[in-house]
Amino acid sequence: MPRVISLIGRNSYALSNGLVLHIPTLRELRGNSDFDEMRNFSLVTSFIATPTDCMVELFEQGIDFQTFDDDYLFFAATIEKQSGLDFGLIFEGAGICNWDVRVNPETNEVFVFDESNEIIITRGIYEEITEVLRKMYYREYTHREFCNRKALEMAVKLAKKEYKRAMMDRSSSEFDRMILLLVNDTNFKYDFESVKNLTIYDFLSSFKQIQKSTYIDKIMIGGYSGGIDLSKIPQTDLDKFII
Repeated sequence: MPRVISLIGRNSYALSNGLVLHIPTLRELRGNSDFDEMRNFSLVTSFIATPTDCMVELFEQGIDFQTFDDDYLFFAATIEKQSGLDFGLIFEGAGICNWDVRVNPETNEVFVFDESNEIIITRGIYEEITEVLRKMYYREYTHREFCNRKALEMAVKLAKKEYKRAMMDRSSSEFDRMILLLVNDTNFKYDFESVKNLTIYDFLSSFKQIQKSTYIDKIMIGGYSGGIDLSKIPQTDLDKFII
């Protein structure tokens, strides 16, 4: 049974070793430009990205992502590239981190270390971090395997097409659309300025909650009008709460 992680109304979350994750506000995450937003999301991605997520990038380097069969070791092999960046949006009170990968001589276990911020990330702490960050940003864990080289090449080709299509369709930040929808919903009590003070988790949860409530309201209207047989819809689908 997965452990309960409660993030609603919180701006930080303590891990078992005392390390505290920061839950940024929408204002902090978006920064002052699209570049700030992309950079800040890249910090999150550096922790939660799996080899499958990096399938295309690795393929372009001549690497089969399936050679990385350990998410933690993949993280340890790539995090040093993020050295010199401010990780204050990930770790409470942190600043610029210079990541170093070391091996415990007594246990032979790999761990990631940043001396200036006194951050130590073992395998267990990495798993805690990724679990909380995925919940915080509503990101799913991804893992895929392919039976042969041709299947991998086809998957890479499709992924490239999907990415190119997404970039062509993206006329504005995804946040712009969500903010516009929420602020103009009568059930949402924030305006364009005050919404920026919500944490990213509270903001995304509010968005999903209103979407779910709107969906159920439409289902119930269809049921009352006779257009939908409510007895055929699972009761869990009619639960208005997403949490």
